[in-house]
Amino acid sequence: MSDPSPAAAKAKRSSPKTPGRRELRRYLDGLSKDELIEQLTRLFADFAPVRELYQARLSAGDDTATRDKYKRIIDREFRLYGNPRVSAARKAVLDYQKVAGSVEGVADLMIHYVERGIAFAASCGYDVPSFYTSMETMWGDAMLHIKKHDLQDRFEKRCLRVLAAANHCGYGVEDVLTGEFFEVFVDPEDE
Repeated sequence: MSDPSPAAAKAKRSSPKTPGRRELRRYLDGLSKDELIEQLTRLFADFAPVRELYQARLSAGDDTATRDKYKRIIDREFRLYGNPRVSAARKAVLDYQKVAGSVEGVADLMIHYVERGIAFAASCGYDVPSFYTSMETMWGDAMLHIKKHDLQDRFEKRCLRVLAAANHCGYGVEDVLTGEFFEVFVDPEDE
């Protein structure tokens, strides 16, 4: 079988393109203010993520109710004596990040994920390496987020409690979490 002709290859590459941001901007530029408001209120009514985004924005950064919804999802996935769906709990964190009203809220949910995961593992002796890898990854993401947004004072005590709980974990989890903690919370000049 021979390679397709150059004309056929070009036709295949030039199939209809899905509109992107540029096309959306052009479309929105052509709408009146009233038409834009109508479209946004319709999106707000029809799509939960859009509603959560604007509820967070409209409540002056206090998106506690929205964050609590995602905490309940994480809690459900790490319930005692269950088979945790780490991917669903992680998705809750990622979904919340898209609608978060504050940088503190994101750090809070990331740490909550690790707290609940470690508590789950300790309570029922859950001993799966990939589970602990997920805890380490989320902890690392939380530490980077805390450092980036200078939230050390807000989360230091809570993170220390997580480290204390992690001493019951296997696979060197406590060492990994502690190392990342010290990279964020200890001033090199203090050493």
